[in-house]
Amino acid sequence: MKRRAGVAGMAACTLLPTTWAQQGEEPLRIGLISPTSAAANQPRLEALKAALSELGYAEGRNLVIDYRFADGRFERLPELARELAAQRVRLIVAINTPAALAAAAAPGQTPVLFASVGDPVAIGLVRDLSRPGGKLSGTTNMARDLSQKRMQLLREMLPAARRLAVLTNPGDPIAASQEADVRAAAPALGFELRFLPVRDVAALPDALRRAVDWPADAVLRIAEPLLTQHRVLLADALLQRRLPSMMVTAQEVRDGGLMSYFAIEAEEYRALAVYIDRLLKGASPAELPVQQPTRFALVINLRTARQLGVAVPTALRLRADEVIE
Repeated sequence: MKRRAGVAGMAACTLLPTTWAQQGEEPLRIGLISPTSAAANQPRLEALKAALSELGYAEGRNLVIDYRFADGRFERLPELARELAAQRVRLIVAINTPAALAAAAAPGQTPVLFASVGDPVAIGLVRDLSRPGGKLSGTTNMARDLSQKRMQLLREMLPAARRLAVLTNPGDPIAASQEADVRAAAPALGFELRFLPVRDVAALPDALRRAVDWPADAVLRIAEPLLTQHRVLLADALLQRRLPSMMVTAQEVRDGGLMSYFAIEAEEYRALAVYIDRLLKGASPAELPVQQPTRFALVINLRTARQLGVAVPTALRLRADEVIE
C-alpha cells in the first residue's frame, strides 16, 4: 500500500478561516452518516466540530449538518445514504467502513469523505491512496496495519498469557483481513487463538461465556463499529468476567478496558475538517490523497489492571501516552 503524508502533517496545513455565509447567504449544508449512534460518535463529532470552527465554520450559523445515525442497525445505511444524496448536500461525511460503502453506492455524484476506515483500497472505496479517483477520499485509521503491534503490546502486558480470544464481527467488510493478520502474527508471539463471532450485541454474552469456558487468558477486539457502539457494555462485561483486554479506541479504555493502541482520532478528524473545507471551496475528491495517521496512542487503565490483578510492567507504563489512574 503506497504511503503518503500523514494525518498530522495534513492537519497542520490549516487554511485561513473561511468567510462563507455572509449577511443574507444560505448556510452550507453537508451530510454525515454513521453506523452507530450519536452518543457513540460524540468524541469524534466534538473533534470534527472543533477543527471546523478553527477553519471558520460554525454549525447553525454558516454550516448545517444533516445527521443520519443507524444506531447499530447497519442494514439501514443504504437508505440513510440515499436520503442524504436526495437532500442535495454539498458533500457526505461517512464514518466507519459500512457507512462509507453505503455512501459510495448512493446515486449521484455527491462527494464523499470517509473517516475511520481501515483499508479503503482493499474494499474498493478508492483505487489508490495517492490518487483516489471518483467521488471519494478521506482518512484511514490503518486498522489493518495495527494487529501485530497490538498483539505485541498485549504480550508485554501479559507475558504468561497463551490463550487469546478474538472478538470479531464476520459481517464487517474488513474483519476477514484483520483475522488473517492476527493469525499470521500469533505463532511468533506464542498465542493460541480462538475467534468468537459477534454479529450483533445479543451474541456478546455467549461469546464471552465461551472465552471464559476455554479459558482465555486475554481478549483482543477486532476493529469494527458494532462493539464501539456498545463499548461501555463490553468493558463492564469483560471486567465482570476478569478478562484482560486489548481494545481499539482510547475511549473504550477510559470506559474500563485494560489497554488500547490506535491512531489518535482527534488528529484524523482535524485532517478530515481540512478536506471538508477544501471540497466546499471547490476541490474534487479525486484530487485529494487519502490521509493516513502518523501518530498512535497507547492507553492503559491502571484501575482496571488492579481489579484484574494484572501487574503493569514499568517499561510499558512509561511508554503509554495516557495512563488512567
